[in-house]
Amino acid sequence: IGNLLEDLTAERAKLLETVAMDEALLLGIPDAVIAVDANGNVTHLNAAAEKMVGLETKDTVGRPSFDVVSLEDDDGPVPIARHPLQIAMTTGMAYVTTLDVAPRLVRHDGSSAHVLISAAPVLLNGVSGGIEIIHDVTREKELDKVKSEFISIASHQLRTPLSTIAWYAEALLSGHLGALTEAQQKYAKEIFHMNARMIELVNALLSVSRIDLGTYKVAESPVLLSEVSDAVLKELAGPIDEQNIRVVTDYSRCTVPISADANIVHVILQNLIGNAVHYNRRGGTVTIAIAVDGEAHISVADT
Repeated sequence: IGNLLEDLTAERAKLLETVAMDEALLLGIPDAVIAVDANGNVTHLNAAAEKMVGLETKDTVGRPSFDVVSLEDDDGPVPIARHPLQIAMTTGMAYVTTLDVAPRLVRHDGSSAHVLISAAPVLLNGVSGGIEIIHDVTREKELDKVKSEFISIASHQLRTPLSTIAWYAEALLSGHLGALTEAQQKYAKEIFHMNARMIELVNALLSVSRIDLGTYKVAESPVLLSEVSDAVLKELAGPIDEQNIRVVTDYSRCTVPISADANIVHVILQNLIGNAVHYNRRGGTVTIAIAVDGEAHISVADT
């Protein structure tokens, strides 16, 4: 009996040591850690979690996790079925949110913070619980917004000098300021075309920043894709002629308009056809086929 008591005492000491180490580990983690049982009710949370949600442990244990961790996105409160921990426990697989779609955790005092959430099920003869780790990324989201705003401002500022360069290059090429030698024409054309590429890149940067900031507006209207394609080809007439590119178009199945944003469609075709022209070989061919039959199918091939 004495040996048995000694063994039990030793095992109890080891167990208490393990519990103490686990508690120290949880206390030392700066991110919020919340554990739930098989029913999704909170069983444990660390000090960081108490601070994160704005509630003490005694006010959270036994409550549904979605009641303790209240999430919102741009559409309002996140449905229970879309809570990361609920997804993890339903699928039996880990689930992690990303920075670009980081939800807001609404604390019980009304304040909020953008968070990244890593959720994982506890698997013991099936899903017996779950654990989620919540990381505050409010500062990262703010920095990401500042980055997008900077790109937007810088893009706007770049458009003015680029437009001026385009105007001067056109004036030189038009001959209104005097005839140019063959070499001067060659350089003026190169300046004009490279400037046009720069304007395309700036417009692309501006579009990306508007998407990131949520300010990109989509205005749908009837758009005939063949007309947009022809407009892009007209814009690219210079490099097409210079590189002796042969253009083949097939619009036979593009007789009805689609409902789309004309500017966005223009950007799409400008990128596809522009790449096919600029990265083609001299004397090559660009083939454009557009078909509209319930869906729009655009094919751009180069040599």
